Amino acid sequence: MRIIVDNYFHLDRGKTMSLTAIHTIAEDYNLVTERPENAVHSASADSLLEPEAMRIFIGHYETAAKAVDLEGAAGFFAYTVVNFMLAQQQLISAHNSALQLRPAQLTFHLVPTEKSVAVKFGLHGSVLEDAPADEDTRSAWLMNVYNRFYGELIRPLFESLATATGISIVHLWQHLATKFNYVPLRADGLDGALKQRMIDDYEQLKYKVDPAIFGRSKNPIDAKLRYVESMADSDKQVLMKNGCCYYYKMEASEGSYCFTCPRISDKEREQRRESCRSGQTSQ
Repeated sequence: MRIIVDNYFHLDRGKTMSLTAIHTIAEDYNLVTERPENAVHSASADSLLEPEAMRIFIGHYETAAKAVDLEGAAGFFAYTVVNFMLAQQQLISAHNSALQLRPAQLTFHLVPTEKSVAVKFGLHGSVLEDAPADEDTRSAWLMNVYNRFYGELIRPLFESLATATGISIVHLWQHLATKFNYVPLRADGLDGALKQRMIDDYEQLKYKVDPAIFGRSKNPIDAKLRYVESMADSDKQVLMKNGCCYYYKMEASEGSYCFTCPRISDKEREQRRESCRSGQTSQ
């Protein structure tokens, strides 16, 4: 069943789950249907497929996010946009529905925060489509959802961003692996059918979607997992990022790389552990 998503997700049917689902996703993933009153700039995904318009938009983001340069702004903006992809994955697995939308139906709003800027994802006339009940039919439906979402929306946006700013397209796609690595970890904390569906949907995206959909020779989500010892706890392991998120180029970071960034050496990571743990001991 298809539901038009508009005016804060008015639904034409009496199913509470869909209303709850979309409101939960809206709250957790910064989805809106109206321009936030305090937005400092907005642009439709459709317009940003033009590299010059993308360059201007990232210039606004650079200023609002207090980035040190355009490359840093481009990299961290893309890292933020992966949250929208995670919202789609959450709808698919947890609520058995998916957003079907064209670039013209998505708008990026820049909303100031205390230290930086948040990106709000505006939806306009989008369709929330229920998955088929039959598992074989659902698998085919899901493949179509993935192909359209990544091939017709995300890939053109990333390619425009790379062209407009000169940032490596490889770095942009690495963000997907970094954030999607946590999907099966979150599934481990669940039980029964939901846990299995989250894993199955993730594995279909990771292993069965043609890499050409992403414009790559290998699916970017199918990346090697690397763990390192936690900064605070020697008994815990934490996931490394698959690529730099460029947060170090945001003013709020004070030029410091993330502890899990692949750009810092094992020696520097060990120094941070020692500093962290000695600080905890002295308190």
